[in-house]
Order: sequence, then structure tokens, then C-alpha cells
Amino acid sequence: MNSDNPRLSAEEFTLVLPRVNTLARLGERPTLRLADVVADAERSAIRSALAAAEGKKILAAELLGISRATLYQKLSVLTAARETEPTH
Repeated sequence: MNSDNPRLSAEEFTLVLPRVNTLARLGERPTLRLADVVADAERSAIRSALAAAEGKKILAAELLGISRATLYQKLSVLTAARETEPTH
């Protein structure tokens, strides 16, 4: 998102759409709760950083601009959330 323009571009908005589209295909009512959108964006950013860093967590944390401890904390939260998600 451009800091001079607080609006999302169409390209930026598509980052939110995969979850909405997936839920719609499953016959569920999609929601755009901010917490869910933020969690999805964080999950995606962490996956991308880990891929770019070839799994090296310290490098992934640097790419994300966060400490290694913060990355580990976020990975722990995301792993716990994934384990409690209902399966379809």
C-alpha cells in the first residue's frame, strides 16, 4: 500500500480475495474480519520470507523487518491456530 494514498489498489486488494473465494466455493459465508485478513497477510508474508530465505529463520526475520524472537512467536501462534482449525 502506498503511504501517500491510504486506499488499496486492485492488486493489493487481491491479497485478501483468496480466502473469500475459497470460503465461497466451500459454500460458507465469507467474512472480511480485520483480524482474519491481518492473520492471512502475516501468514502469507512469513511463508514468502521463509521460501526466499530457503528456510533460514534468522534471514526470514530480517526480510520481514522483525526480530527472530518475534518470528518464532508468530510461527507458534500460527501453528497453534492451524491445529485448532476445523477440517472440511
